[in-house]
Amino acid sequence: VVEQTRTRESMPARRYLPLICYLLASRSALGLNLATALAAIAPGYDVTPCDFEHRRLIIVRHGAVSPEAHDPPLRNDAVYGGTYNVPLSGEGRREAATIASLVAAAHGHEVRHLFASPLAMQSGKLIAEAVSPLVVGGLQVVAAPLLADIDRGAWNGLTVKEIEALWGPEAFERCATEADYGRDVVGGEGIATLRGRTLAMRDSVLRATRPGTASVLCTHKWVARQILAEALGQIEDHGAQIPVPTASISVLDFPDGTWPLDLTAALEERGAFFHQERSTPLVRAVGFKPDDFSKSGLIR
Repeated sequence: VVEQTRTRESMPARRYLPLICYLLASRSALGLNLATALAAIAPGYDVTPCDFEHRRLIIVRHGAVSPEAHDPPLRNDAVYGGTYNVPLSGEGRREAATIASLVAAAHGHEVRHLFASPLAMQSGKLIAEAVSPLVVGGLQVVAAPLLADIDRGAWNGLTVKEIEALWGPEAFERCATEADYGRDVVGGEGIATLRGRTLAMRDSVLRATRPGTASVLCTHKWVARQILAEALGQIEDHGAQIPVPTASISVLDFPDGTWPLDLTAALEERGAFFHQERSTPLVRAVGFKPDDFSKSGLIR
């Protein structure tokens, strides 16, 4: 028992060893000492290492995009999603590199899997490049269609004003709150369908994630909101008010009993009989966007 206790107490420090070794080895290249590098990770970001009994999901939204760089070009104020692979802008590449550096510095020691929407592969590849040196055997980004952005149907290519003129001033609110509005009225994807496929992907990734380790999901605002809404209990509006800025990070820890979706739903239905309440994931961070690392010298 004493030996087990010692082992458990030492695990957080042991998890940091790869990160410390990596930073020490690359210190001259970065032009930073270890303390400066760790301090530059992100002011206010204090997510602790994953507990050895929990499974961690790190949800990253892609960087800002450039509609005019799409082929054919899109209007800058147009709505698009699901079917448009819009490249990152210069600002988007910079902030995607920033969030990739944060993932590597704060979580590189625990990441074992990386999944990205096919429409967010640019950002996903930057994360893989940053984290790969810290993972034995490297880290590959896996394209996951279930993480793709919501399909906006007939709204694609139209501006907000054009959409509200044709579908009414409450169109966006209805799309976010009415289960099948996006499918039946807009001809795209309903929010209920988006939630279903997103949470199915969440559970699939959690099954592949060993306790004490983490998986990264690089995706889009409304996809991230579905996972966060479930964790925060904001499923009525499908997380419409949850802030998920571009190149931001959200972190959730899942003890056993908080997933999969069908298990937790069953516990809700039979909770009175079993005197068992539904557990919820541990929310460590929501929509955290770090400072510009390029100004501090952490990335070049």
